[in-house]
Amino acid sequence: MYTVRIAFLVPPDTRISADDAQMSVGGLTITLKLNGRYHVLLAQGFTSEPEASDFLARVSASLTCLLLEKGIAAEASLQQQAVVYYPDPTVAAENLSKSLGVKIEGPVDAIIDGAEAAIYLSSTRLRFMMGGQASVYTTTPSDQALQVLVRGLMLQGSRRLSDDPKLITALKLYAAYFTELSATARFLTLIMSLEALARSTRKSGLAVELLERWSAEVQVLLETVQQDSEDAAALDALQRELLVRRDDSIRSKVRKLILCELADDSDASAQASEAVRLYDLRSTLVHQGFLEVRQLDTATADAKLLVHRVLHTRFRRLTERE
Repeated sequence: MYTVRIAFLVPPDTRISADDAQMSVGGLTITLKLNGRYHVLLAQGFTSEPEASDFLARVSASLTCLLLEKGIAAEASLQQQAVVYYPDPTVAAENLSKSLGVKIEGPVDAIIDGAEAAIYLSSTRLRFMMGGQASVYTTTPSDQALQVLVRGLMLQGSRRLSDDPKLITALKLYAAYFTELSATARFLTLIMSLEALARSTRKSGLAVELLERWSAEVQVLLETVQQDSEDAAALDALQRELLVRRDDSIRSKVRKLILCELADDSDASAQASEAVRLYDLRSTLVHQGFLEVRQLDTATADAKLLVHRVLHTRFRRLTERE
């Protein structure tokens, strides 16, 4: 039998309670517990290593559920580490005792990095290398956290998350919101999450036709000036800018993103307008460097609601479809 072990950290202003939680799902025993500064998700009962590897592939969706449902931005290394088994466990324990200066009781089959994901034989006698303590403030009961994690694992399309890299980037930015100390950074990170999801779209045909005509005129002028002159450099820069301008502005992309992602909702148009308002506040903050404190706090709260809704909709559509 095989065991999967995943350790993860939570932000300093949130925590999952320290008491152990356990569930039985599909013949597996899944446990969530606290080990030093890490929470550890332990799944036992796999009959083969490929079966355990498939479980590990689902954990990213599992942690995403924890983020979207509980606002807990768990940070985990999901790259499976290589577990090297000692040929003589008794001698290994003696050698470890000497090198660490601490008495290691009993045989040791292997030693692993407790902060990294691992798949190993359940009968293995392991020792873990882990770090120290962290400060925490608010709490989510461990049984609730485990229920959310398991629900994410059981999603029909939990493996598909890796198929949408833009969503992964947007989720990482949303997770960063929970760890940023600056109010300004929290707001900008939320808006960046929407920008990461937005796709390049072209302006209307008439506008694109006009830009391409201007680009052709610039090309004609380029052929009349000395190649390494300032005029040539300026015209070349102008032509590049005209080509870029064929695509919609980021502001317009964000609006279209909301209309697309929330197309099935009756308030999609209103939410698209809200996204534009928030993006305009982002522009004010970036270009002028200041928003009144109350305005920034309100904008951040509004942005969090919108970003969470869009991410949750996109995640659900990706992982719940057949």
